[in-house]
Amino acid sequence: MNIDEAVTILSTLRLHHAIDEKESVGIKRPICITFGSPLVGDGGLRQAIAQRPQWESSFLNVVAKNDPVACYNSSSNTTFKPFGTFIFCTESGGHAAFDDEHSILQVLNAMKSLNAGESHVYDYTNILSSMRRKVLYHGDSELGEFNLNPLRAGITLRLREMEEKQIKMIRKKKMKNAYDASKKLNEMKISLTYMEWYMKTSREKGGYYDSYKNAIGKFELEKKNTIIKHQRRLNQYWKKFVEEKDIMPQKEGAKLRKRWLYGGTNYRRIVEPLDIADYYKKGKRNYIDNRPNHYKLRIMFSSEVELGKFLRSVDVIPEAYQAISEINSTVSTYKIHTTRFGINVLAFKCSPDFTTRFLEGKLDLVSSEKPHVLDFIPTKVISSFSINKAAVELFQDLGENLKELENKHINNSLIITGSGLGGYLAILSTLRLHHAIDEKESVSIKRPICITFGSPLVGDAGLRQAIAQRPQWESSFLNVVAKNDPVACYNSSSNTTFEPFGTFLFCTELGGHAAFDDEHSILQVLKAMKSLNAGESHVYDYTNILSSMRRKVLYRGDSELGEFNLNPLRAGIALRLREIGVSNAEIGIMEEKQIKMIKDMKRKNAYDDSKKLNDMKISLTYMEWYMKARREEGGYYDSYKNAISKEELEKKNTIIIHQRRLNKHWEKVVEEKDKMPQKEGAKLRKRWLYGGTNYRRIIEPLDIADYYKKGKRNYINNRPNHYKLLEKWSIEDNKSSKTSELKRNKAASLTEDSCFWAHVEEALIVLENGGSDDKFEDYVMGLIENYAVSAMFSWREVV
Repeated sequence: MNIDEAVTILSTLRLHHAIDEKESVGIKRPICITFGSPLVGDGGLRQAIAQRPQWESSFLNVVAKNDPVACYNSSSNTTFKPFGTFIFCTESGGHAAFDDEHSILQVLNAMKSLNAGESHVYDYTNILSSMRRKVLYHGDSELGEFNLNPLRAGITLRLREMEEKQIKMIRKKKMKNAYDASKKLNEMKISLTYMEWYMKTSREKGGYYDSYKNAIGKFELEKKNTIIKHQRRLNQYWKKFVEEKDIMPQKEGAKLRKRWLYGGTNYRRIVEPLDIADYYKKGKRNYIDNRPNHYKLRIMFSSEVELGKFLRSVDVIPEAYQAISEINSTVSTYKIHTTRFGINVLAFKCSPDFTTRFLEGKLDLVSSEKPHVLDFIPTKVISSFSINKAAVELFQDLGENLKELENKHINNSLIITGSGLGGYLAILSTLRLHHAIDEKESVSIKRPICITFGSPLVGDAGLRQAIAQRPQWESSFLNVVAKNDPVACYNSSSNTTFEPFGTFLFCTELGGHAAFDDEHSILQVLKAMKSLNAGESHVYDYTNILSSMRRKVLYRGDSELGEFNLNPLRAGIALRLREIGVSNAEIGIMEEKQIKMIKDMKRKNAYDDSKKLNDMKISLTYMEWYMKARREEGGYYDSYKNAISKEELEKKNTIIIHQRRLNKHWEKVVEEKDKMPQKEGAKLRKRWLYGGTNYRRIIEPLDIADYYKKGKRNYINNRPNHYKLLEKWSIEDNKSSKTSELKRNKAASLTEDSCFWAHVEEALIVLENGGSDDKFEDYVMGLIENYAVSAMFSWREVV
């Protein structure tokens, strides 16, 4: 033992180095337990190991009070320094654990005086047995204390004075470090949020790179100066951070933790372009060769090449029409067709007799308020809508067999198509499938795409609004309309109550095409077509026009296609509207009105949404900082609820401002999302759901504190609705993504049950009234066993 232990330490260090060289997260680190090993190196070695937490935390040196070898290098003027954790023990089993060098050296110096002149090799067998009995005799309290905090484990009365001094020093250091680290991280989050906001609000002005590089106006220069402050702050922080991590072995330096890596990558992708702008604005060249080292260390190359939706659909559109053409029937019917790409197409065809009745004007609108009229279109957002009676009659005639077929293909990619009034059937079938997918609440099911050819407008403004409120529904509709198709523009007179939804692709026999998805432009084009096709009543064949359109795309190259991909609302406007039959004057008015409307709407939405999101991020960051900074003071729940001192009350008042701001924002968001069908309401986007869950787990405990501070009871029964819905949607999302099946192996960053403190408060009330609450104990133990309690949780907060 003893001297051999030094070899053990060096062997462990070499193993750590080998693991770092392999850069594998799957390899488990060794643990080094030595018995009476004397100090092995100086302050330089201690610092080198201390810089590598995964190394330092693996060393435990058990030292007996009467072991002369263990304290050999421990004189008052020694250059030897300890690292890792030291457990000092006595023959009676008393023991104390330390990992700060000053306390360890103090104890070793005391031992050296005690063992002066001794030189025997100490046998640890009996002392370890006594130590084990000591733990058993004292029950779990000492063991639990040791597990929770090795610095306080089983410290004896003889070392009480040293313990108190040591704990005070470490707490002070911990609080300072925790405050500095969380404050610094808080500032970086705020700065990065400002950068994201600047990036989004500059989108309409040529992008944030050009806006930053070429800022001229007073407002733009002021904005840029604000951003420069945050840019410099972020650069200073990340340069220092990367420099520190680069000192670490490759595994720790290059990989970082996921949290830092994600933040560093975001920082690089947002801030480096601005550094590049500054670089070239000064007339310099070859940035890549002179690139700052901290950016190079964190580089991640990615190539994201995404084909435009229209390019992918060039072959799909003719395939869809081909599926309709293959239906040989004189009655309204449907058929499943498989394309050469392996995609299933559900095609509908309407009987010629029914089309004649429709064109004779014998069928009008019918209200959704009538029984059995399309109950699969929810009316939570809009009280009622009206739909063409022809569509309702046709759809109801197809019966339950169609519904069974839809459900059979619900899990597969499906294109639903129809020409003329057959498009009505395709539209209603698609809407019913969307509703069924929402009912299943599964993110894995692919949404259907509906491609219709010359389908006349099917419903009024109420139907358009109901669908527009569901982006996943609205974005799935494409209506291809030929300039000379009289059926397509039938319901498009100037005084019509019919309104369009989805995207309309207008095309000519020469292959010219223009795409729109705003109602005003679509109605103007349909109105012009109606004048052009007055008196016509034939069923249009789209075969040739689709072929011409495909050739046109190929002949014209990428310019027109690029325009379409960049903005489908303006694609080919100047070139194609004349061919469709719209006059030059109407084109000019349409384009100006459309562009102005879209820009205004985008600018307003982009500014409002990004500013709002920016404000919420800042507020939540303040809450996270408050939560972490209160950790050493009994936890943020008690600090908030029982704030007394002037300083604490000032901090609480600041937090209340952010708390109210977050509550107001999320109450509104949840209210809006709850109006959507279950799928969209419950799932939100991942971004919103993640943000909502974080908000709930951080803020609701403070609302609970306010609730019980007012002397109220039974919070669970009076819980605000937006919290209940956010929790419900989070649970549903975990089920659908199967994350609930994954077992945790470490404590959650935030306690999963945001009502945890309500259970605590109710249990305390029961105990104060002389009762007992076994259910609460089971509840808490269940959370702990499932690692569902925050690492910040401690029994001190509860008891």
